[in-house]
Amino acid sequence: MDNPLGEAKLSCRNIWKVYAEQNAPYFKSDVGKGATPELCARMREDGAIPAAADVSFDVLVGEIFVIMGLSGAG
Repeated sequence: MDNPLGEAKLSCRNIWKVYAEQNAPYFKSDVGKGATPELCARMREDGAIPAAADVSFDVLVGEIFVIMGLSGAG
């Protein structure tokens, strides 16, 4: 992807991080269909925590980029 700000060293697209007690079938058919708010609401109703929902980003050459999770998440 061309970025007017500079060369991307790392590109990430459609990233999800969900904290849940059990694996759930959320991603078998829902991801990529534009239902992110509804899907997140359904996850919360099930007791899951959508920490990152359909996130995309580029890390440019020379940048430092940090993603921090929940305390104790490892």
